[in-house]
Amino acid sequence: MAGVDVVDTAPITVGRVLGDTFATFFGHFLQFIAVVAVGYAPALLVRYGRLVHEAITGVPPSSGPSRFAFVALTFLDAALFVVLAQAVGGALVYGVFQSVRGRDVRIGECL
Repeated sequence: MAGVDVVDTAPITVGRVLGDTFATFFGHFLQFIAVVAVGYAPALLVRYGRLVHEAITGVPPSSGPSRFAFVALTFLDAALFVVLAQAVGGALVYGVFQSVRGRDVRIGECL
């Protein structure tokens, strides 16, 4: 029959599952790390901005006139991490499915 895929009928064992998991992860290690780094970059920049603000002013951002800016950046930081965690997780799942299907894992496609 044309178009029929061959299915592996070997028994599923813990060792086989772990072996396939680590083979997928380490086979595309740099791509997966790059997806995480690029995905979390906006939130990390906001967090870095908070640290730079404190270093330049010398005043902890939770006190003084910059309290509103501190609260706003803290909220933005938390919101970005919540949203980006979902996006990065989805991108990693997409990359794993591409790998399992025998296709190349490309960072641009994953994002």
